[in-house]
Amino acid sequence: MSKAHTNTNLIALDEALEAASAAITLVARVPSPLKSVADQAIRSASSVPANLAEGYGRAGRDRTHLWRISYSSAKEVDSHLRLLAEAGVVSRAKAEKALATFDEVRAMTWRLLNPRTRHTAFTSLRYHSPMPEDRLSSPGEAERLTAFHEAGHAVMAELCGRLLTEVEILGDREHTGSVQSRAFPPNKEGETEDVERHLKIILAGTIAEMMVSGREDWDEASEDLDAAVRLGMRLVDDCEDVLPLLEDIRIDVEADLRRNWSAVETLAGELLDRKKLTGSETRKLVTPLLVR
Repeated sequence: MSKAHTNTNLIALDEALEAASAAITLVARVPSPLKSVADQAIRSASSVPANLAEGYGRAGRDRTHLWRISYSSAKEVDSHLRLLAEAGVVSRAKAEKALATFDEVRAMTWRLLNPRTRHTAFTSLRYHSPMPEDRLSSPGEAERLTAFHEAGHAVMAELCGRLLTEVEILGDREHTGSVQSRAFPPNKEGETEDVERHLKIILAGTIAEMMVSGREDWDEASEDLDAAVRLGMRLVDDCEDVLPLLEDIRIDVEADLRRNWSAVETLAGELLDRKKLTGSETRKLVTPLLVR
């Protein structure tokens, strides 16, 4: 087992233990008639770390089978906790916190089940460029790639109707740049379209960077893959469907960026000169160049 694979398993187990503990504590005192739902939540929550740990000690199909059970149990506890929160018998805020941790566990379990998969994505409402070691050897090229990375995020955000508030390549200790934006306005089409637009923005940074550098893959140990999978799992029922979903979105994003490459290049050039732009400055620069 590779070092990255081992580390992912240990982190997933720690996260699973934390999530299971939070869920069990949360539902322990649920009254009748929902006590049976709470009991199911406890069983499924307990199953997640138990099967991860047992799978770590197995090999081949046994390991895969146990990790699939862990993944399925994490999805099951999600539905139980949401039901109890909607019924008002557990704290919604605490339930959401536990569910977010189970989301992370499912994403890492997916990685364990797909150890050779290479894909990429960047997520959260603040989109960051990570700082891998291979970028630090050539400061000028690193900054250029960061500028195109953030320009890709920003142009796609504009195409998707997201209101930008800032784009910068100044960076900090952990990231070389970021794009900040406001949340999507309420959408009559529901969560699915919002998640798809969010994923397009997430993928656009890496795709823009790859289009400039010629790089065709991404570090399979990247934590950003976990984040993309976690978001994509909101749209699919089976872990095997996540990668095809991201690939379909990647194809759409690459086509959109090629149509709007003049906007990406213009914004990247301005970022290299000024390092930081406000949302209004970014819109003034790219809006006339967009092909929707």
